[in-house]
Amino acid sequence: MNSLILVLALVPMWVIALLRMPGIRRSPRHFLIALALAFGCLNATIAPQPSVHAWLLRVSNLPGLPFAIEMTAGMIAMSAVGGWLQLGRTADRRHPARVLWPLWTVAGAFIVTTSVLALTHRLDGPSAYLAIGHHQGSPAQMITLGLYEGYMLAVFVAATIAFTALARATVSRLTKIGLYMMALGNIGGARSLYTLLYLMPDALKTWMPGFPPWPWPWSADLAAVINYPGYTIGFVGLTVPALALPLNWYRARRDLRLLSPLWRALRTAYPDVIRVQESLPTGALLIAAVTEIHDTLGLLAAWPESPTLLATARSTARAAGLPEDRIEPAAHAAWIAAALAQRPDLATEHTSWTYGQAAPDDIAGGISWIAEIAREYAQGPLPLSLDAAPLSQHPGRI
Repeated sequence: MNSLILVLALVPMWVIALLRMPGIRRSPRHFLIALALAFGCLNATIAPQPSVHAWLLRVSNLPGLPFAIEMTAGMIAMSAVGGWLQLGRTADRRHPARVLWPLWTVAGAFIVTTSVLALTHRLDGPSAYLAIGHHQGSPAQMITLGLYEGYMLAVFVAATIAFTALARATVSRLTKIGLYMMALGNIGGARSLYTLLYLMPDALKTWMPGFPPWPWPWSADLAAVINYPGYTIGFVGLTVPALALPLNWYRARRDLRLLSPLWRALRTAYPDVIRVQESLPTGALLIAAVTEIHDTLGLLAAWPESPTLLATARSTARAAGLPEDRIEPAAHAAWIAAALAQRPDLATEHTSWTYGQAAPDDIAGGISWIAEIAREYAQGPLPLSLDAAPLSQHPGRI
């Protein structure tokens, strides 16, 4: 059963870690998360495997080295997680070494201390864990395990709190799910808690021979696999936000198709507004389209007849019996169509125009609002009678 759990946990963990490796050069935070994944997988591969410990011992001929590697890999992985969280909440991201120095100094002290203890006392990982709960552990074993599992548990608890707080604050649904999964994944710290609980009677037994043990027997087999469900959940949680990439690409393609008729019409009427060629990636092309549409409509709004045309368009939309949420987009689409039919000269200065009362004044709100106008424009803008607005200033452009 234990072997099945290990296979089901380790295989997806290594796959996820390898898939995230190409992103290590993007930023210090990407490097830290790749470091956490790689060393987490190394620790998870070595920790429960006596055969791996035996192979490393044969290769190195250094008793204590396999256990030192296991502990070092685990503490590097959890320190990288802590560093990722620390960089995320600091304003000084341009100097990551300065921000991470205290954390890695503490981690380095724990790594050096536990490694020296493991090497000088020739500690073996599986044997050290088997000795727990039976009052058979040496002082070196108890101190080493206490330092290692205590550090791991402290970072697990801090990471759980941080991931939960980030999940509550984030807006993206996929990111929120991923962060909650990473918080839940910190039940991987259950082994550290389990180990420390059983180390206490062992430590007290040294000075208080009559101190009773826990009534429940220690299980080294349980300690070997208790953390793997949490590790797997946490690793999967790291991949969930990445699912937003194809979803965002699909949404950008959808919005771009919706904006295309209005965008082409404005570009055809006013070639001077063209800023980019249509060879950009989808996301960048959508932002370019929204920017060009927004700026062109701002210049068109400075045309003296625009306020009258827009007022007439609103009256026409209401007279057509449109739902309340469609009146403003339909009115703007009708205004644009009527203005483009005359193609007046654009103003040289931009005139601000609102995104509509229901749209937030940000990039997402701008895209949403312009998409509503574009949808009305693509469906066919409401016709405005020429006598509804004073268009006599441009008689030749009807």
